[in-house]
Amino acid sequence: MNYKYTFTIFTPVFNRKDTLHRVWESLNAQTYTDFEWIVVDDASTDNVKPLIERYQREAHFSMKVHYHEHNKGKHFAWNYAINEAQGKFFVPADADDSFDSETLEKFYMNWNSIPEQEQGRYSGINVLCKEVDTGKIIGTPFPNDPFVSDNLELHFRVKVKGEKWGMIRTEVLREFPLPEIATKCGYYPESYIWFSLAKKGYKVLCVNDALRYYFTDTGNSVLSQHRKNPIKSSGVVCHYTAWHLNNNLGYMFSSMAFKEVAKSYISLIRNGLLIGFSIRKQLKSLTGFINRTLFIGAIIPGILMYYITYGKFKSK
Repeated sequence: MNYKYTFTIFTPVFNRKDTLHRVWESLNAQTYTDFEWIVVDDASTDNVKPLIERYQREAHFSMKVHYHEHNKGKHFAWNYAINEAQGKFFVPADADDSFDSETLEKFYMNWNSIPEQEQGRYSGINVLCKEVDTGKIIGTPFPNDPFVSDNLELHFRVKVKGEKWGMIRTEVLREFPLPEIATKCGYYPESYIWFSLAKKGYKVLCVNDALRYYFTDTGNSVLSQHRKNPIKSSGVVCHYTAWHLNNNLGYMFSSMAFKEVAKSYISLIRNGLLIGFSIRKQLKSLTGFINRTLFIGAIIPGILMYYITYGKFKSK
C-alpha cells in the first residue's frame, strides 16, 4: 500500500482543553516533519472545540479532525483513526501526552536499522516513558538495547514493568480492530491488539530510549474514572477478560503467571455480574475443559468481589 505520510499521529480527546497543548507543542517541535495529525473529539463538554479549530487553522502539517456526537470511548476513536490513517506508521498520542522533539526521527531511524527483508516480520517499535519532573524512567527498561521480542513475551516472560510507548505499522493494526463494545467509562484494553499481534507472529523492536513524558496530574483520566466507579467500564472489561482467557490461557500457564490467571477469572465473574451477564452465560463464553473448570473454581471469590463492588459503587 502506498502511504501519503511516514507517520500518523492519533489523539483521542475527551475534555482535555487544559492539556491538549502538550501534544500540539510536541508536534510543532518535531525534527522529522513527514506526518499527519488525526484528532477525534469524543463528545467533549469542556468547550475544547475552539482550541482544536485554532490548531487546525495554524497547523503547518496536515490535521484531520472528527467529532463524535455521543461519547463512545477511545476504542471507537482508535478504529476510526486507523481506517483514516494515511501514514505508514501509527503513533498514539493521548491528549495529555508530551514527547521529545526527536521522537519521530528516532522512530524512523530505528525502523531503518531493521534489514529491509525482515521488516515484514515486525509490527513496530517499543520505547520507554519517563517522569516529567525528574526524567526518571517509568518501570523497568528492556533487557538489552536493542531487544527483539513480542508483546506476550515481554509481558509474561521478560516481565517488563511500567508504562511503555511506541509506533505500530498501520497495515498490521488494520488486521485487529478493537471490539466496539459500548461503555459508560473507559475503553477496550489495547493489550487486545498487542497480544493479537504477538500470536500472529509479529516481533517488536524494543529500544531503551525514553521519549514520552508521563504525567500524573490529569484528574479525569480514563484510569481515574475507572477507579472512581468500575461499574461503568464493566462491559468492556468482561468482554476483554473472556477473550484473554480463551486465547492466552496456555501462554499464561507456560509462563507461570498463576496470579494473573486467578485475577482474570475473578474479574470476569465480578464484571459479568455487574452487567447482568449470568454465571451460566459466562461459563458458555469460555472455551476448553480446563478453562471452564478453573472458572467454576473461581465462582465463590468472584461473587464475593461482585457484592463488594456493587455495594461500594452502585449509587455513584
